[in-house]
Amino acid sequence: MTGIREEQIVCGCHGARFDTDSGEPQSGPARSALGKITIEVRGEDLYALI
Repeated sequence: MTGIREEQIVCGCHGARFDTDSGEPQSGPARSALGKITIEVRGEDLYALI
């Protein structure tokens, strides 16, 4: 992930874009939705809990 633009998660590796709510691919070569992860905010940092 390189960022979020226009309510879409952008992958810098292959240019795919995914919906921020569902994870479903919106454009690019990706065919599968992103898996869900839990995010925790600690101060100004974000942590992905695996």
